[in-house]
Amino acid sequence: MIHGELLAKRILSASVSWQWYNQASGVVKWVFTNKGSMTGSWVLIRAAKQDGKILENYVFGSAYFPIYSYNASQFGTHFLTSTPTPLIDSSVENNSPPLAVIHTPHGYAVAFVFTLSPKQTWSMLEGGFGGGVEPANPVLVDVIYTGLGTQTWCVTYDPQQCNDYNTQSGTNLPCPPNPYRFTSILLQCKQDLPQVFQDKFDPECVSTQ
Repeated sequence: MIHGELLAKRILSASVSWQWYNQASGVVKWVFTNKGSMTGSWVLIRAAKQDGKILENYVFGSAYFPIYSYNASQFGTHFLTSTPTPLIDSSVENNSPPLAVIHTPHGYAVAFVFTLSPKQTWSMLEGGFGGGVEPANPVLVDVIYTGLGTQTWCVTYDPQQCNDYNTQSGTNLPCPPNPYRFTSILLQCKQDLPQVFQDKFDPECVSTQ
């Protein structure tokens, strides 16, 4: 007798939550968990709210990526230039996710990428909250690497995002040249990703050659 059997489905599923890490300083702790049976990559869309009112909603990493990546030693982040691998846990105080360019149905965005192995939990800190402002409506959206390799990008960014970061954090970190030239892999996302600033992406820096 010939026997057949169904194969277990490979499930892609993840969750995210937050809690206060130091409320007096406006620092929250994000906790990411891969609840599925396969390694996956996600980006985080979350809002901020104050007194029950939603202030803004955007994909995490998009607002200040020029200053984050240009001052990599300060933030411990970098652009992905190869196949995403599961995040290494260096303790919540030292963890930083990498950045990548994301292709959406109507354009591009830069975002932090959270790659997790099955059942892996990983956490990080984010500041800038407090004073009645806290995160709201966090959602993980899966992204896929199609294996196209590293590409060169030139992004004309809104310099206000660098100014805003330095003003809010009380720092004086340098901003990159504008347009900002860097290398990154390209990840695909099936839905649009909300952004605060409308940066202009030039794949392979065609218009600047």
